[in-house]
Amino acid sequence: MSDDTAELWGGTVERSADGTNGSWTPVAKVTAVTVPPVTKTFRDRTSMDSPDKVREYGTGFSDTGDVTIRQFYSSAAYAVAREDEARDGGTYYRIALDDGSVFTLLAIVTAELEGLELDADAMITISGKVSGIIGFQEAP
Repeated sequence: MSDDTAELWGGTVERSADGTNGSWTPVAKVTAVTVPPVTKTFRDRTSMDSPDKVREYGTGFSDTGDVTIRQFYSSAAYAVAREDEARDGGTYYRIALDDGSVFTLLAIVTAELEGLELDADAMITISGKVSGIIGFQEAP
């Protein structure tokens, strides 16, 4: 693997009610996680004084998007996911990749038990809005 790629395999996903050291617990049996991209809005700042009749823009608010975490179902895992869902102020999640990169975010989430089908694994999807900046620590 080149040093500009990373895998979730061997990485970890953890949760915390308050985001402080020592309060992180693993999210078990994760199969997929999405670290959302930041999208920005732009404001039209064109005026009668804009040079050469070329539009000018400035930045507006940013939206840190939606996070999604999928994991295999267990009764205990679903109970903890429902605790995350009940936390009005959101839950902190820390996603560490195998190369040492770490993403930290606060999200207000819902927990969903995906449709149960014959001959399929039961899955939990934890998803919701990210609130604030997504922290990033570069791999060593």
